[in-house]
Amino acid sequence: MAKTTKTIRLLGEFSDAVMGRMDASDLSLLPSLMDQLAMVLAEAQASGFPVIAIRAGRVPDMVEAGQPANLIPPGAADAVTSTPHRFFDDSASRAALGRAGRRFAEGQHDLNTQTARLAASLAP
Repeated sequence: MAKTTKTIRLLGEFSDAVMGRMDASDLSLLPSLMDQLAMVLAEAQASGFPVIAIRAGRVPDMVEAGQPANLIPPGAADAVTSTPHRFFDDSASRAALGRAGRRFAEGQHDLNTQTARLAASLAP
């Protein structure tokens, strides 16, 4: 059996180099406790990456309801490392979560949906 390498890389500030690394990634992990509108989650989902994030701020609004495996409770440091490894070991679940995230992003984060929501919120 071939040995696989399971590595977590912190990619840093958005750039073309980061996009290239994202394309080679298996999932997206957002361990932040402070993001109020984490667009990186919408971008990762739209790209078909499974998303793992801390359930904090507006993060739950940015991911599909009913997918609890991808949200980690605040303060659960062990889960920040164990959850990605669970998905590394289960390519079928990783792929299914990525597909579900993509469908969610297409339905919730596209320009037409967001424009309609903004217009509705500004209407008298």
